[in-house]
Amino acid sequence: MKKLILFFSFTILLTSCSSDSSQGQSDQYDRGTMLQNWANNLIVPAIQNYDQKLAALKTATVNFTSEPTTSGLEDLRSAWFEAYKAYQYSAMYNIGKAEELQFTKFCNTYPTNTTLITTKIGNGDVTLEGPGNDVAQGFPALDYLLFGLSDTDVLSFYTENALANNYKSYLTAVVDKLVNLNSAVLNDWNGSFKNTFISKTDNSATGSVNKMVNAYVQYFERDVRTGKVGIPAGRFSTAPLPEKVEGFYSKVYSRELLLNGLQASWDFFNGKHFNATTKGPSLASYLDFLKTQGYGSDSETPLSEVMDNQYSQAYTAIMDMQENLYQQVLTDNNKMLTAYDKMQRNVTYMKTDMMSAMSISVDYVDTDGD
Repeated sequence: MKKLILFFSFTILLTSCSSDSSQGQSDQYDRGTMLQNWANNLIVPAIQNYDQKLAALKTATVNFTSEPTTSGLEDLRSAWFEAYKAYQYSAMYNIGKAEELQFTKFCNTYPTNTTLITTKIGNGDVTLEGPGNDVAQGFPALDYLLFGLSDTDVLSFYTENALANNYKSYLTAVVDKLVNLNSAVLNDWNGSFKNTFISKTDNSATGSVNKMVNAYVQYFERDVRTGKVGIPAGRFSTAPLPEKVEGFYSKVYSRELLLNGLQASWDFFNGKHFNATTKGPSLASYLDFLKTQGYGSDSETPLSEVMDNQYSQAYTAIMDMQENLYQQVLTDNNKMLTAYDKMQRNVTYMKTDMMSAMSISVDYVDTDGD
């Protein structure tokens, strides 16, 4: 009888301990409210803003191809840059239709393949679908078509060149592809997908929080940390590769595109409404609910505060660099490596501490060993 009583007592103790674990607290967190905040105040507004910037880009493209002028080219370049910045806030939401359409692959694969672009223009080929064409379209292709065709006179390719009409047709096709991709994504969110997204509150591989957290971490790790900084700085090669910076041909926009990507990730972490100061339920508040602390010297500090501070350190390190990251690599690559290291610390916090506390598994593969 005593053994039976001890057995039941031990079972009750185990159950009690289990209910106090991170998994138990995770199950009690109001994921639905956080998903509503993400969908209504961050994701859809960002995609809508990007859609508006693409509409302006389309208008500028029509005006320029109808009558190529110097002022028209400048207007088109400006519209390209505004849309490119807006893209940085949409690229993170690579779920649903965006994931299905390989949205980020076709919007922002760089460096662009200028040989392929030139060949396609020479053949009058504006086909952008199919394997291998991701490197001949999107914002990087426009970067080349608007800034990189000549050291002296880009406009001449759209006016005096024997293939001027082909250049204009290819430019139009690239812009149309960007517009159509985002229209499909936005229509998906404006349709049934948003309600489906909000309803999937379960803590599983197919739950919306789990999928969105993976998309968020992958965007920061692969697109921001690695693509914009790590690869050009030579972090994954035997020597720096400055020609692999984002916005290579336009020269002066690479740092601002990096800052926009970092800020988009930072805002998402804090649940900050798009283009506003208001904050709602977020990964930061989720961590606070779980009472997750940092580790080592930060063991007395909430992990949300540690990660927020790390974002701030990364931002400061980036602001210390030149606007042209190509030149930054050539003149003082240590600043690039410093910025990379600041971001890498947050990758570790995200994948090792945050996702573990929330009982979320990484669902993508990276090969850099972190």
